[in-house]
Amino acid sequence: MARMNYGILGPLLGKISNLVTYIRRGQPVVRTKPKQTGKKKERSIAQKAVNLKFLMVKRFVAVIDEFINVGYKIDVAGTPRIPENGALSYLWKKLLLAYIQILK
Repeated sequence: MARMNYGILGPLLGKISNLVTYIRRGQPVVRTKPKQTGKKKERSIAQKAVNLKFLMVKRFVAVIDEFINVGYKIDVAGTPRIPENGALSYLWKKLLLAYIQILK
């Protein structure tokens, strides 16, 4: 059941049929429920490599989280992104370049 906490003209919160509505970063969001799938497929080697790379970057960012919140605040100002997104994007690109250089 959806709720109208903000009046008749405000956003709905909750479930309506196959839609889910919620507030994210101050903005109302509507999405559909994910479809239920059967068996999970085995991930390819490339997918596993991307997952491992993302895990490494996320762990590094988690350690220096306070620094990132200060350092990347200006980088993401005026966008809906959070400082962690800016750091992940930058480090993802740099890690990819470093990985390519190691392979050469």
